[in-house]
Amino acid sequence: MSSLRPLASDTLDRRLLDVLPVGVAIYELDDPGDPATLRIRYANPASATVAGVDLRARTGERLAEVAPVATEAGLLRLYADVLRSGQPRDLGAEGDPTGSGAAVRAIPLDDGALAVVSESASEGAQALQDAQADLAREENRSRTLLDAIGDVVLVYPIGPEGPGTFLVFNDAAVNRYGYSPDELRAMTVHDLIDSDRFDAEGALTELRRTRRATFDSVHRTKSGDRLYMSTHARLVELAGKLCVVALCRDDADRRQFRRSIARSNRQLEASVAQRTRQLEAFSEDLKILHAITTAEHDSPADRFDAYLRAGCEMFDLPVGILSATPVDEVTGERMYRLEAVVSPDPGFHPGLTVPLSEAFCDAVVDLGHTVTYGDAQEQAPDHPACVARGLRAFIGTPVTVDGALFGTLNFVSPEPRPEGFSDVERDLIEVMAQAVGRRIEADRAEAAEAASRERYRAIVETVDAGVIVVDTNFEVVMSNPSAREFLGLDVAHDAETDDLPDRWPVLDADGTPLTPADLPEREVLRTGEPVRGLVQGIVPPGKPVRWYRVNATPLDHDGDGTPEAVVVSFHDVTDLRATALAAERSEDLLRAVLSASAEGVMAYRAVRDGDGAVEDFEWLLVTDRAAEIVGRDADDLVGRQLLEEFPEVAETDVFEAYIRVVDEGERFEGPTPDVEVLDRPWWIRAVPLRAVDGLAMRFVPLDEAGS
Repeated sequence: MSSLRPLASDTLDRRLLDVLPVGVAIYELDDPGDPATLRIRYANPASATVAGVDLRARTGERLAEVAPVATEAGLLRLYADVLRSGQPRDLGAEGDPTGSGAAVRAIPLDDGALAVVSESASEGAQALQDAQADLAREENRSRTLLDAIGDVVLVYPIGPEGPGTFLVFNDAAVNRYGYSPDELRAMTVHDLIDSDRFDAEGALTELRRTRRATFDSVHRTKSGDRLYMSTHARLVELAGKLCVVALCRDDADRRQFRRSIARSNRQLEASVAQRTRQLEAFSEDLKILHAITTAEHDSPADRFDAYLRAGCEMFDLPVGILSATPVDEVTGERMYRLEAVVSPDPGFHPGLTVPLSEAFCDAVVDLGHTVTYGDAQEQAPDHPACVARGLRAFIGTPVTVDGALFGTLNFVSPEPRPEGFSDVERDLIEVMAQAVGRRIEADRAEAAEAASRERYRAIVETVDAGVIVVDTNFEVVMSNPSAREFLGLDVAHDAETDDLPDRWPVLDADGTPLTPADLPEREVLRTGEPVRGLVQGIVPPGKPVRWYRVNATPLDHDGDGTPEAVVVSFHDVTDLRATALAAERSEDLLRAVLSASAEGVMAYRAVRDGDGAVEDFEWLLVTDRAAEIVGRDADDLVGRQLLEEFPEVAETDVFEAYIRVVDEGERFEGPTPDVEVLDRPWWIRAVPLRAVDGLAMRFVPLDEAGS
C-alpha cells in the first residue's frame, strides 16, 4: 500500500497539470460535516472555466470565500456529497454554474481530497485521459522510488505551530515503526521521537535556520522499542507548504561499533603511552641498579626476590620485605601485607597481614618518605615491631605505583646498627623502590594491554565486515568469521595456520578475473601505501557474484617504511552496487529520451563563490539538438562552464534571469540573447532543478513561443 499523496505532491505533477487544457482543481474538506470548510489545495489555469475566477493565487483559502458563485450554485454541497460517497460522479450542468458548457466530473482521491476535472466540449476527452495516464505513471514512478529506499523517508509540513501530520512516507517507515499507513498519516514527528533523549523543537529551529541539517535521535516503535536513527533533513516547498523531507537511517550498530573501537583504541593508546613512560624511567633506574638486577627473571615474584636478596646483601640486613598497605574495607584501618619476603624467620611469609601500626612502616606511610632506625630500642622503644617482634635496625621507603601509594620496601634486623644508615644507602633504597614501582606499573600495563588486545580481537571477530591479515609471504595469518565466509577460507583456520586453501575466484569492478598479483595486499606490500575503496567481486561456488568494497592498510611495526603485514577489510556492497547500476540505466534512458526530442534541452548546475553567490553555470546535460543550435559538440560542453565558453552571455539579461531561477525558484521565459553562436533567434524556457542546485532550459522556436 502506497503512502504518497496522489496529486500535487511534487513539482513534476504540478507541471504536468499546469499545461493541460483540461481544468483540474483539488479541494480538501476540513470538516466532513460542513461543506463551507472546503479548501483549495491546487488549481491549474484551465480550472477558472468552472469556478469563474482564477483559483491558482488563492491556494489554501476556502472556496466559499474565493468563488461566491460556487456557493450560490450549490457546488459546495454537491462536492461534499461526492466526497462522502467515495464514488466519482459526472456533475453535468449542475457542476457548471458559469454555463461554459464544460463537462465536469468530481473524483474522490485516496487521501480524502476531491479532484474536480472540467473539459470544454471542443477539446474532447482524449487530452484528459492522456494527462491522467501520464500522471499515474509519474505517481507510480515516485512511489516505486520511495519504496525502493531501504531507509525511512518521512515528509511533513512545518508551520508556526510546529510539525503537521505526515504527508508522505515509504514502506520502510511502515515496516520499521510498526504502524499502519492510516495510523502514520494521523501522526506527527513528535509521536515517533523520544523527547527525553532528543530536543525535537531545537532541531526544527536549527533546520529552519540552515534549511538542511543532520542529527542523531532516538525514535520509538509502536511496540515501544527504541531505534537509534541518524536523520538527514532539509526544507522544501511542496504544494505551497513548507515541508521537511527527512531520511532516517538506523544507526545503532554503527554507533555501538564506533564506541567500542574508540574505547579500545583509547585504552590501547593509553596503555602504550603509559608503558613507554614507564620503560623510559625504568631504563634510567637500571643504570643505577645494574649491579643488582642484571639477570632475566621467570616471574615478578622471582624479580622481587632478586631485589630483596640484593638489598639484604647491600644493607647487610637479614630480612627484606616488599609490602602493600591497603585499607580494610570493613574497619577502615590501613593494613600491612607482605607481597614478597626474604627472611630466615619462617614467620615472615608472603600473604602475612597485620595492622600497619604493628610495623615500622607506619612511620614511612605517615611521613611519605624514607625512615631509618639504627636501633629501635633507643629511637622507638614502645613500637610493637620492637617490643613484640624484637626488631631493632630498620630502613624503609614508600613504593608508589601510578602516582599512588602501593606500599613499602624495607629491610630489618633483630640486631642494632649503631652506625645507622648513610645518605648513599638512603639514595639506594629510594632508587630501588622506584625501580620496583616502575616494574609493578609495567606488569599492570602489560596485563591491561593483553586484555585490551583480547577485547580488540573479540570486536574484530564479531563485526560484519570481513578482516584478514596477510604477511609478507602473502599468507593469511589471521581472519575473522566474516572474512572466512566472504573469501571461502577454511572455517577451521586460525592465526597459527599457514596451510590455507585458495580463495574463491576474484573479479575486478568490470568483472575481469584477477590474478593473485592483482590483489590489493600485493600492491600494498610492494608500495607501502594503503589502498582504499577498491571494488572486487567474489564468486562463491554455485552462487551469484557478491561485490565488496576493499580497503588494505600496511602494518609497519618497526617504522622502517617496509610493511610487515597488511590488514585487508571487506564490506559487502552487492545491494548498493545493484542500486547504482539501476540508477545509471535510468539516467541513460532519460538521456536517450531527451536526445530524441526535436527541441534543444540543456541542464546546468550553479557554480557559487565562497559567499554562496552564483558566479557561473556548469553544463550537466546537453542534447544533440541543443549542441547543434549553439554550434558546439555536446561532449565538449558537459562539465564545462557557461561563461568560459560564451563570456558574452554574462552581459545579457538571460544570465541574470538564470540566477533568479536558481536562487528564487521562479521560472523564466524570453528570447535568446543576441550572440553570434546561435544558428537563429530562439525563445528560452527555464525551470529550476532544486535537486542539483541548477536549472533546465529548452530552446523553443519563436513562432511557438506563445503556445
